[in-house]
Amino acid sequence: MRKWEHVNQLMRECRIGILAVQEAHLNQSRVDDLHDLFPRLLIIHSEHPLHPERTAGTAIVLNRDLVDINGVQSMEIIPGYAHLVQIAWHGTRVLTVLNIYSPSHTDADKRSFWEALDLFWSENDAPIPDIMLGDFNLVEEAIDRVPCRSDPYSVVEKLTSFKTSLSLHDGWRTRHPNSKAYSFERTCEGRTSLARLDRIYVSEDILEHAVDWLIRESPIPTDHKLVSFRIFDENVPYLGRGRYVIPPELMNDNVYLAKVIELGLCVQRGIDGLQERTHDSNPQILWKRDFKDKIIPLTRQYMKSKFPKTSQGRLQVLYKERDALLDRGESAEKLRQLQDINLRIKSLESKAHESNRLAVTARDWIEGGTPGKYFSNLHKDRSPRDILYRLRDHTSTDEDRPRYFTRSDSMARYARDYHDSRQNVVPNPSEQAILEQTESLRLFIERKLTPAEANEIDPLCDIASLTLALKKAKSSSAPGLDGIPYSLYQVLHSISVNTKNRPKFEVVRILKAVHDDVILNGVAPGSGYTDGWLALLYKKGEIDRVENYRPITCLNTDYKL
Repeated sequence: MRKWEHVNQLMRECRIGILAVQEAHLNQSRVDDLHDLFPRLLIIHSEHPLHPERTAGTAIVLNRDLVDINGVQSMEIIPGYAHLVQIAWHGTRVLTVLNIYSPSHTDADKRSFWEALDLFWSENDAPIPDIMLGDFNLVEEAIDRVPCRSDPYSVVEKLTSFKTSLSLHDGWRTRHPNSKAYSFERTCEGRTSLARLDRIYVSEDILEHAVDWLIRESPIPTDHKLVSFRIFDENVPYLGRGRYVIPPELMNDNVYLAKVIELGLCVQRGIDGLQERTHDSNPQILWKRDFKDKIIPLTRQYMKSKFPKTSQGRLQVLYKERDALLDRGESAEKLRQLQDINLRIKSLESKAHESNRLAVTARDWIEGGTPGKYFSNLHKDRSPRDILYRLRDHTSTDEDRPRYFTRSDSMARYARDYHDSRQNVVPNPSEQAILEQTESLRLFIERKLTPAEANEIDPLCDIASLTLALKKAKSSSAPGLDGIPYSLYQVLHSISVNTKNRPKFEVVRILKAVHDDVILNGVAPGSGYTDGWLALLYKKGEIDRVENYRPITCLNTDYKL
């Protein structure tokens, strides 16, 4: 079960939609237990008919967060060794995946295995796989082994004949025709052997839309590496990265916070030194130009400089060193260096994996039993995010041939303009109707302010109320277009309160100056003060009609205060 805990974590962190497992050693009872432990995984297995818990076995693991599991179909070709699964993929399309665990005992067993698969497809009207992947326990070319040698032709020819009949291609080798990489490593009696036994074959259509072919160390203890790739649908509109948000881990980074404070001190001196308010020189404009417009480039640059020191940065360097070493030859010294690099990669991958695991465990221990946002997200049902392929123009008059927006940028503009026009529909009641409505409300007013109380109301905010509002703000709330979360303002205020004997960035006082300027002079053109990030939430009805979506707007945190 412990291995499957790591599988669950790996699929969540790496956003793996479909994982093929060989030597799964599963039976139905164990699969049921795993489904109880990991409800976000769907495990479709094929077990060895005689010894399911000790030998062979294959499994296709689906991530419910990313893959539509409705209508999944499964077919056992050779129990425990060859298993076919059909999965809904992007609308009406179906993805057919064949999971392979080829026998490893004798050449005769391997030949019989591929002959049986060839015979099955020739005698049955079975779906043609889009993807065939797994542990093939042989290589097609000598370049895929170290020491360099070919596998028996009689076995390789059977595999070649089968994959050709299905029009499948070795994806990694097609994309890297002259490179070397190995998915299996074993050292015995001081001798290291390498082989690319684990491969992914795909149809021509899938190959055309497949990217990021990788062979990487797995953080799960195994002598096989993780072979992966990504598929994209050519009909899906371009999906941008969205707005940039300052990462929460920087709230504890003193070096980064010192840079932000330095930026804040500059804008603070500018606002404090204002002698006369002008169109281009006022608190709103200075706040945006000298702080908000500069903090995101500052953050990106800092994260970029910090990356080489992180685990992912060091792994990136090691993988480049490994790839360069593989192309230099196969001497004993090169193999020793390669083994050393692989051990360092494996160690870093395992440490990062374990660190994330401990962080999740700690958070679950603290928040997992208390009703709240984390508890709710942990237990609510999830489904893959729907993709909006097109939006119908509501002004189109031809019902038989309506006009559609299919580009993501044109859809975004259309949705923005549509909901903006809804806001501009202002009723124009008569003066008599206004008086009648006002009089009807007087019945619900139980107490009126006295003139003295009315005079005490100050339209301008004060430091105390603004500080209290910042203190009560939820640090997990989504920021607006500026990407600045409440937590940054909260940390900066805490630092300001505890700073003695040196200049301090009084963020609450500066926010008050900006708010007061808005109240007294209105929103300054170009300040972006009330700009928001619009997101559409589907309600009901036809999915390509913009009126069937409810808009929500993420506003900037300084404005919400």
